[in-house]
Formats: sequence, structure tokens, C-alpha cells
Amino acid sequence: MADKEKPRGGCLSTFLVVMMIANAGVAIIYAKELFNQHVHIHIPTWALISTGIFGLVNFCAAIAMWRWRKWGVYTFCGLAPIIFLINIVLHISPYQALAGFLGPLILIALVRRVWPQME
Repeated sequence: MADKEKPRGGCLSTFLVVMMIANAGVAIIYAKELFNQHVHIHIPTWALISTGIFGLVNFCAAIAMWRWRKWGVYTFCGLAPIIFLINIVLHISPYQALAGFLGPLILIALVRRVWPQME
């Protein structure tokens, strides 16, 4: 079945576009901060690097989901606990860190209907 024949739905399409934009933005912002001589945020270098890489990986996962690949869903949901732990180590509020699980929960709710169509 060709991609254009599969109904994605407006909510899933919107979610994936927002995910692509947000994760590309995260990767760019952290890369800029990493290479900036006067870093304005107090985040350790390892956290800037890992968060930037995870932003790129999540961007790729969103593209994979757009192209109906299940590994994109697994990747996005699998990174959520890792990012949660990084946020806890960085002393982010536990409530803000837990909010990071909203994305995977929303994604699962949106993908359930089209899961059989994914490869």
C-alpha cells in the first residue's frame, strides 16, 4: 500500500509535524549553546550533547513515523525514560520531568488506530 493511500488523520499529522519542528529546534538550540563561548544556561556539557543528540534522534523518529515505520514509535517512546532520568539528574522539577511522558502517551493514543498499517 502506498503512503498516500493510508489515512493518517489530522491529529496524528499535526502531532508529527510539531514533533519534527520541536525536536529540530531542541537539537539546534543545544548545539548553539554547546558551541557558544558564553553559555547562558547552566547545563553540563554531557547533558547538552546527549539532549541535542536525542533531539536529532526524535526528529528522525518523527520522519520514520510519517513514513509509516513502527521503529519510529519504539524509538520515541524508548527515549522518554532516558530523557526523564537526565532531567532528574539535572534537578528539573519531577513534575516537569514527568510531563515528558505526555508526548509518548499522546502518540500511542494517536497511533493505535493506524498501528496495523505501519511497517
